[in-house]
Parts: sequence; structure tokens; C-alpha cells
Amino acid sequence: MPYNINFDRLAIATGIATDRLKAGLSTYDAMARLFPMLEVDGHEVALYGGTALNKVYFGKRQRLSYDLDIYCYSYESTLKSLRGYGAVEVPSHTFSKGQKNSRFIFQNTRLDLWKAGGRRAERPAKRVAHDLLEYFNVLVPPVAVPTYSMEYLLANKTLTMAARAEVKDIYDTWIGLQLPRDDSKYQRYIRANAGAMGIKDYGFFIDSMMHTVRKNPGYYKDKRIDALHQPPVLAMVKDIAAALDL
Repeated sequence: MPYNINFDRLAIATGIATDRLKAGLSTYDAMARLFPMLEVDGHEVALYGGTALNKVYFGKRQRLSYDLDIYCYSYESTLKSLRGYGAVEVPSHTFSKGQKNSRFIFQNTRLDLWKAGGRRAERPAKRVAHDLLEYFNVLVPPVAVPTYSMEYLLANKTLTMAARAEVKDIYDTWIGLQLPRDDSKYQRYIRANAGAMGIKDYGFFIDSMMHTVRKNPGYYKDKRIDALHQPPVLAMVKDIAAALDL
């Protein structure tokens, strides 16, 4: 990494382990290098998922993330370019049966690539991403990456949270619901994506997940994500339910 950083000192300041800080910065470096190359080669892609929410919208409240979810509008040619960049494909990996996908390793960072559908909910646009260490006076330059609006990303994250109830998804939804947003746009994307997932009553779907979490507090007691501050999971779930009026 081209940085002169005392990670042990930063670990004390942030409360995040040294190896996790290094891994998080490595992911950011991979992102900063990859997207300009894809743009030069004429590929339309978009950063997606939790990394997009955290790096672009959450500022100092972001959690560290260690992979990149990428939507590809020119799927096969994008994969060909990745191989040319030295990215290594993870063979025979399938993480979704309903959507064409691949997994690569690039600069020790996992890339999960999805073939974007023909119908677009919205077009990606360049937005500025920041690394957490930037907020601790480390000279990590911001980088422009193609991604979606906060409302679009948050709607998908909310449904992902309800589908798998992982702490990182609960945290992302909790933070996202505290940010200024166009709520009608957010709700519209919730409905659209729930429909694409075959969910007829998304409110019941989300509330069922919250009920499961409340009934299993012991499982979540020591579950942590790498952020400056994480409230107890049950407190975050309570806030989400209030924000969504469930």
C-alpha cells in the first residue's frame, strides 16, 4: 500500500483491529484502481450493495467492507477485461440461480459480479467514495465510482436484511434510515424489488425477520461489525421498526 500509516495507533483510535483496518484499506485500493480501468475500457458497471452504501453515503459512520458487488451491463466483455487485469476467477462458484454471476479475486479483494438486467430501475452515475481512514487525517484520496442513489441501495439492503438477518445488513439499514432521503422513492424501490423477489407483503416479510431477531437475542449479543460505534442489535432493530412504522 502506498501509505505511511501507523495501523496500531489507528487501531487504538478506532477500536478496529489492525488486520481489519489493513484489509478494509486494501478493498478501497482495489476499488479505486478497478473502476477507472473499466471506464477506460468502455464498460458500464455499477458498485452495488453494502460497500456502495458505506463508502459513498455513510461518511465517518461507515463500517469497513471487504468485498465489492458489481453490476455489469456488458457482462461477458467485463469478465474478459478482468482476466486481462490479472483478476483470478473463482471456478464453479454460483451464489444466485436466478441471475448470471461470477466471482473473482482482484488485489486480494473478492469481486462478486452480476449480469444487470435489461430493465433498469435507475441508471448509475458517478459519485464520490471515501475510506474510513480519511476521517482520521490519513491521506487516502476520495475516488469517483459509478453507483446508484442512496434510496435505491437502501431499499435493496432493507430487503437483504430481511432475507438473511446478518448484523452488517441490520447496521447498514439502521444507518441508512437516519439519513435524509426521498421516502417516496425509497418505498417505490422497496415495492419494486420485493416484487422481483416474489414477495407480496414486504412489510410482513421485514417484520417477520425482526421478530426472529428479537426472539434470539443471545445469538446476536456478541456479533460485531467493524465500525466506530455499533449499538446492540436489538436497539437497532427497534429503531428500524419505528422508522418503517412496522
